[in-house]
Amino acid sequence: MKSGNVDPPSDFIKFIYEYLSDTQQKTNMMFKRLQENQVLLINKLNQLSLDVEYLKNDVRLESSTANHVEFYQSLEESELIKKVKFPDWLDLTEKEPVEIQYITEEVGSNESKIMQVFADIINNKQCIVKYTSEVFDSIKPYLFTLLPKTLDVDKLIRKGKNIGILPLCLGFIEGKCLFDNSNKRKVEKLTTEDKGQALFYACKVLEQFRPLKHCMVALTNYHQIIFMKAVRRYDGIYYIESDPITLFDYNSNNNNYSSDGWAYLCSMLKKCVDESHIVLPKIEDIEPLSLTKLNVVEFLGRGNTSIVYGIDAIQSGCFSNKKIALKLFYKHKEKSVDHECKIIDILKEKGIKNVPEVIKKTETFVLLKRYNKLASPSPQQANQLIDALEEIHRLGFMHRDIRPDNIMQDDDGTVILIDWSFSLTKEEAKSGCGFTGTIAFSSDRYLDESSEYRETDDCESLLKYLYYWDNAKLRKRLYNLREFTEQQKRYHTSRIWKDVEDVPFVKALELIRNDSNPYDALRTFVKECYELNKVVNEM
Repeated sequence: MKSGNVDPPSDFIKFIYEYLSDTQQKTNMMFKRLQENQVLLINKLNQLSLDVEYLKNDVRLESSTANHVEFYQSLEESELIKKVKFPDWLDLTEKEPVEIQYITEEVGSNESKIMQVFADIINNKQCIVKYTSEVFDSIKPYLFTLLPKTLDVDKLIRKGKNIGILPLCLGFIEGKCLFDNSNKRKVEKLTTEDKGQALFYACKVLEQFRPLKHCMVALTNYHQIIFMKAVRRYDGIYYIESDPITLFDYNSNNNNYSSDGWAYLCSMLKKCVDESHIVLPKIEDIEPLSLTKLNVVEFLGRGNTSIVYGIDAIQSGCFSNKKIALKLFYKHKEKSVDHECKIIDILKEKGIKNVPEVIKKTETFVLLKRYNKLASPSPQQANQLIDALEEIHRLGFMHRDIRPDNIMQDDDGTVILIDWSFSLTKEEAKSGCGFTGTIAFSSDRYLDESSEYRETDDCESLLKYLYYWDNAKLRKRLYNLREFTEQQKRYHTSRIWKDVEDVPFVKALELIRNDSNPYDALRTFVKECYELNKVVNEM
């Protein structure tokens, strides 16, 4: 027999080749993720440096009289201020009297006293006032923030959650109190610096909280009052300013006093409540809870239809010490209350445990059980979510807004899919209803066509959600789009997802779009990502 080397079987060669290729691919992906994390850390440090500079600039700007004067003059030069004799956006029909003697008797001592007296009078109206230094940690102590009377927000204010306070702001009153050396009040004209400071603050509020369409401000020295309004339009922010109007005549001996300035101020307080961009809780909806106010303690987030707060329900003793979430809906989104609760009730009846618990529903708000945030779900939680979505689709419902903020977890780790405001049945989706949802996590087909919504669109959103937690660089890129316009978000979001080259994601996305079994595709994606992450962690 002839001796020599024996050629290995072709199957063995193929196995070795596939193993080496797979190992090379995983090595490349691990190296790529290490690079992404390095870039993310560098970007984070740069962003923190910028934030520090912005804070320094804000302090300089707010503390500089010259800058407030320049700000007001620049508005005048650009013709962005419309000056009117009377504030025509307010009503003068009902004049409510005020006991002016109470003010004149109590005020003579110091500046803070007149502030407190004035706040006490306003607190008898439909809203309450808080000093801006308490609410926004501002260096200006004489600005009042108007807040809904049915919400107790003291704990929220103490936590310094400005982003949570802004949605509740109804308007502002700027007080300019002047005294001479003998502590007797001097009545002086309101200056350009006063006006610039008030309008600058209104501008700043509109810039920080985009859902607000306008911001009303009253500027007073407690003798005269000027009413201002900052209005957001498609091409920028514009301002309206009234002439000075008499608020209190301190020479009057009439104890049952009224004036145009006071009537306009009462109208402003009422309109601030009526024109709030959210549906405010009504006292008749709160009374059955054995409360006069809802004690807001934490801002949890906001979506396309509502704002959500954590509230302290222990004081009422009626909810078994559960953690409670208060959901306030935007104006013109009130129908979402009934729709969302109806869908949740149906799914609960069908045995779906991955939907939130509704504790109480009223015409103005919903109380829900509060859940914990879920970051980077485990493979078990990911599969639990896939199973739940498959069953929900089998029952004929689609969520239409699957994104990180809408996926929570219970104390035992059960995944909870919240915010069913946009959900539809299959039959309702066939008629086409225009685009709703979150651009960053919508399917490309639905984002482009905004036509009939399909079950596979939910599956693609879920795939993007799962990959979102698996890629730090992508999270950073999507986060940077938060201040973009809707058109800009559509363009950049599409490019961001098209740049993803990771094989498990691309393969799962193709299977979902080809109407293969999308749930199996999602499960395979979870398995492959888990195995890859396990290899990375063991290195």
